Amino acid sequence: MTTYPDIRFRKLTEGDFDQYMVVEDCCAAARLMPDGTVENIVIPEGFVTNFASVPRLLWWLIPPAGRAANASVVHDFSYWHMTYIEGTSSRRARMAVDAEFLKNLILTPGLPQWQAWAMYQGVRWGGRKYWEK
Repeated sequence: MTTYPDIRFRKLTEGDFDQYMVVEDCCAAARLMPDGTVENIVIPEGFVTNFASVPRLLWWLIPPAGRAANASVVHDFSYWHMTYIEGTSSRRARMAVDAEFLKNLILTPGLPQWQAWAMYQGVRWGGRKYWEK
């Protein structure tokens, strides 16, 4: 098992909508639960992602598989599996997942701060429809 940010994946498709599959389990985060226990979030082998869902028109500015790819995998996993602390409202849970995404983006070496903030704003504005699916 790897540990974030070392997520190993392989490309599955070609073309405009590339997809990638995680090829080894990865411990992406550890969360302290209200009861004092620690819960590990593990992205399992076989999880499929498209990295960042950036509109094609903006790929020149924010590449979907650029430096932010690993942070995007964790965010995709959290959205698809709605990983959040039990007892938290869906709205607050989504806010927490998006804040974790921003934190991971800010800590990504070589990723400009403006790009981290732009990607964060993108998920805050456009993420609701994916969270609620």
